[in-house]
Amino acid sequence: MGVTKPLRGKCRHRGLATLEMVLCLPVLLFVMALMINVGAVAAWRVRDWSVARHSAWAGRHPRSGATRPGCWWPSEATMNGGGMSPLAIDDSALAQPVVRGPLPLGTVVRDDVLDATRGGRHGSAALVRQFPMLARLGAYQMHATEELLDREWQHREMGIWTTFMRRMPVIYKLAQADPAFQEACLVAAASIVYAPFRPDLFPLDRDDEFIAYSRRFAGSATFPYHGAPDFHPVLHLPCGGSCRDGCSTDPAFVRSRVEDVVDRIQGNPERRIHGLAYGMTRAFIRLYEAVQEELARQIQAEPPPSPAEVAALRAEIDQLQQKIDVLQQFQQTLN
Repeated sequence: MGVTKPLRGKCRHRGLATLEMVLCLPVLLFVMALMINVGAVAAWRVRDWSVARHSAWAGRHPRSGATRPGCWWPSEATMNGGGMSPLAIDDSALAQPVVRGPLPLGTVVRDDVLDATRGGRHGSAALVRQFPMLARLGAYQMHATEELLDREWQHREMGIWTTFMRRMPVIYKLAQADPAFQEACLVAAASIVYAPFRPDLFPLDRDDEFIAYSRRFAGSATFPYHGAPDFHPVLHLPCGGSCRDGCSTDPAFVRSRVEDVVDRIQGNPERRIHGLAYGMTRAFIRLYEAVQEELARQIQAEPPPSPAEVAALRAEIDQLQQKIDVLQQFQQTLN
């Protein structure tokens, strides 16, 4: 019977896997410890930023101040915030003349009101921690800061106790006009208020006929008038009043606006502008025509009115037609 001999060299590799594990395990443990340390540092970095931001924002109105976030922020760590600090602001929007000046005609910007740096808030947080693994690496420290521009320019902040008060005299030290100009303005206003011809101007916005007919046909859904229209010429500004040059002290600009108002009062055929008389005449013709239509509807109403009422309504329609004929003849004489 033959004898089986063991193969040479097989026993030489026994325990090699264990040896490899013993050699690699320290390296793996070291890498794992570094991963844990990096994760811990990153987590505490986010917390540090969060606490600094909390310190800056917690003092904003109506909050009373910063409080410690809770058990996740160590007692030995520091946090400061809520105080004012000047900020170096480099913003083109804050460099406009309306904010910084200079302004024309001697108007001065009040820096104590529009100073944006007064609203600077500063928050900070700092901590020192030990690495959770590999304690021989020592401790690491972090420091985060957060800056906040907190200016809303509310009326109480500017010393205005109601929103109905004008802000312009508070934000700017307005230039004072020449006393002679002020006196002339007061005289002009008084001459308008106490002018003896003021009752003659009532048809411009308080005409008796418009008001009377509006009340008479108040229940009608087809009568187009509800009170007296306003015929006063309005000062028209370029681009609908939204342009920057809507208000100006340039004499040429003021003269052009005044001439435009005069043209719309007197009329200017060269510019194809009808005057105030033409517009009021056309408005009264339309009023009388609208009243005629309402009276005609009353005649055709069901049940029909009595013969006497029909006769009165037809007579009133004829009277209105006479007024329309007179106004149309007058309108032909206007531009």
